[in-house]
This record gives sequence, structure tokens and C-alpha cells, in this order.
Amino acid sequence: MILVQVEKNWLQVLTGSLTADDAILGEWPGIAEHQVRQYGDVLVGLYRNTIVGAYDIDQEKTTYGPGKVKFAGTASTRWANAVGKHNPGRPWTQGGGDLVQFLNTSTARITDGPAAGAPADRQVSLDGFVLSVDGHGNASVFVPAGRALTLRTA
Repeated sequence: MILVQVEKNWLQVLTGSLTADDAILGEWPGIAEHQVRQYGDVLVGLYRNTIVGAYDIDQEKTTYGPGKVKFAGTASTRWANAVGKHNPGRPWTQGGGDLVQFLNTSTARITDGPAAGAPADRQVSLDGFVLSVDGHGNASVFVPAGRALTLRTA
């Protein structure tokens, strides 16, 4: 199982300017061909430590460029029930440098959520705007290109 963090481009998926396939299967740096052979049965995309997509990797059609790999694959029926579940790898922190993790699929544990007491994120999308509120009550807003946001306080 190869886990990829799609934090950078998932808002484009939420607003409809990028497909989930392109965001998850896209070009990934730092993955060697031998790692794809060893762990490349399924590719899992994660946004905010939640699984947003799972793909069965077609290793014959996966391509390798200088320092990058572009996965070929199809949405996984075997792992479809993992979408919406918590990250089975080590938690990613916002702004963390690692974009990829590798797990042995036979030992990966898919759970409904983070450990008890961990803050949860909530998110809503409307007309291309995305509002996210973390478990501590802090909010962030994604504003689509060419649009404006006005904030009013009480």
C-alpha cells in the first residue's frame, strides 16, 4: 500500500477544477520503481489524514520519469469501503515534508477515525468556496480564483 498526501491539490478537486484521479494518480516525487513493485498493489490518497480515494495500481502502465512516478490504476472495489476512514499510516501534520508513506497491505488497519480525544476537522463546500474548521475551532477558507470574500464580525 502506497499512501500519498493530496493536501496541496485536494481543494482543486473539491471545487471541480481537478479530478480525484489526477490528484491521486498524478506525478509523485521520491518513489523508486522497486518501492512500487514491493508496495504497489493499492494507492491511497489522503487529505487531512482521511482516505479520499483508493486505486488498484496497474504496474505495467505506471510510468517513471526523472525523479517522479505517474501511477496508472483504476478505482479499487476492494478498498472502496476505506474511503472516508482514517489514515492507516503515521499521521501527517500540516506542512509536513513527507508526501508518501509505504505500508504492507496485509498489516494495514483501516479505522473509522483518529484516537479518542484527537480533534476532528469539519468541512463544507459551496459554489467553489471551501470552509474548513478544525477540532480546535480554527477556520480556513479557500476562495476560488477570480472570486471575492467579505468577512464581517459580530
